[in-house]
Amino acid sequence: MDEAAALLQQYVERHNLGVRTGSFAKLAELFSPTLQMTFDGLPMGPFVGRTAVIAAFEERPPTDELCVGDIISQSDVAQTTYAWARDADVIEGTIELRAKEGLIDVLRIVSRAG
Repeated sequence: MDEAAALLQQYVERHNLGVRTGSFAKLAELFSPTLQMTFDGLPMGPFVGRTAVIAAFEERPPTDELCVGDIISQSDVAQTTYAWARDADVIEGTIELRAKEGLIDVLRIVSRAG
């Protein structure tokens, strides 16, 4: 598994841990200081910088765990489909990230709801 795919897998694991515990501190460890997080199809963001992204997670925390499909990666980019655990058979959209120096530098969530 390459770096981008490993980061995406860790993102999902730490996102789900955050939902269970209410703390997204472990998730924040994966974010570069210059992280850009965007949402397509959802009325939120964009967020620029680790601090802004963590503030968004704290102000409006996810309430369900992610279930993901196969991770496809090439070079420094990884992508997967996602569903919410409460309805794991319904694909909600995609998660795509770009890795830079071992951290997530770009995170794009595309929702089919929008």
